[in-house]
Amino acid sequence: MKFQTPKNISSSNTNTYISPKIKFITNNTNNHTVICTSRIQKNETILIESPYVTLYGEPDIDRGLQTIQKYMLLANHDEIQTLYPRSNISNYPKTKMIKQIHKIITSLPNKYNKLRSFFDTYTKKEIEFYYAKYLFNAFEGYSYGPLTLPLLAKFNHSCNSNINFKFDVSRGVMIVQSTKEILPGEELFNSYLYNKTIPNHPEYLREHYGFFCNCSC
Repeated sequence: MKFQTPKNISSSNTNTYISPKIKFITNNTNNHTVICTSRIQKNETILIESPYVTLYGEPDIDRGLQTIQKYMLLANHDEIQTLYPRSNISNYPKTKMIKQIHKIITSLPNKYNKLRSFFDTYTKKEIEFYYAKYLFNAFEGYSYGPLTLPLLAKFNHSCNSNINFKFDVSRGVMIVQSTKEILPGEELFNSYLYNKTIPNHPEYLREHYGFFCNCSC
């Protein structure tokens, strides 16, 4: 099976659009904040982002391994360097998944020896580091494969988010819009909860994203 490729991708519609009303701020610990600099109206488009890494048209071998292979090949690019891995968090459930990555590699069928040989040139620490980047920053494209969106990944979580996003499958871009009015100086928040009715959502966020949510919702 191959991942699908959006039908209408062309050089004219894959450019990323960033609203002049927002500002990305990165501090020395690689934490990111997105701030409103000018009044944003409800339902206003604030970001249109083309995925930086995709598996469009590729055979589905192991989406995680295929993606982190690309991360490694692009390791010196700013877009990959700014993806936060969260792999140094203690007592974190996904740490077990990260530690299992080598078993996944060694269990690949012989017909994927080329992919397995690629990872043989990297250390265990390097592989786990980029696998963590994949786990915590991939956006689901379903039959289009995981999508790497370095700009959208910089939006912090709030259960009372003021933006939402939708993947335009015809153009192959993610479109981000405001869900309410946002005033200058306010931070723009995304909700990391795919379903707001998730039971015990603070534990869900800890397990999947490595932080505790203290909201009252």
